[in-house]
Amino acid sequence: MSSVITYSDRVTPVQLGDHVETRVWWRKRRGRVVYVPGISPLNSQMERDGLKWVGIRLSEGGFVSTVVDPDGYFLRKNEKLLERDPKGFAELKPDEDPHGPDDFLSP
Repeated sequence: MSSVITYSDRVTPVQLGDHVETRVWWRKRRGRVVYVPGISPLNSQMERDGLKWVGIRLSEGGFVSTVVDPDGYFLRKNEKLLERDPKGFAELKPDEDPHGPDDFLSP
């Protein structure tokens, strides 16, 4: 089994900098992928207790963590890839806590 994390189609790999669309409380939101387990430097807020999350920084502010299926290595939520763009974003730092009091979803 591959450890490459894919979108829910189980084919397209998740990459840092991807522009994505996700749903938060039934509303579509856009953001950038800023953390991918196995690619990004380890952040203990995003990989713990046997689970892993892909981090998405929302365009209008806030942060969403979406769980990775632990057996199939795919995103369980239906994030939609809009565009690949490996430039112009700030990757989540290893010691950064992405889940502040104003963020939508946290693990």
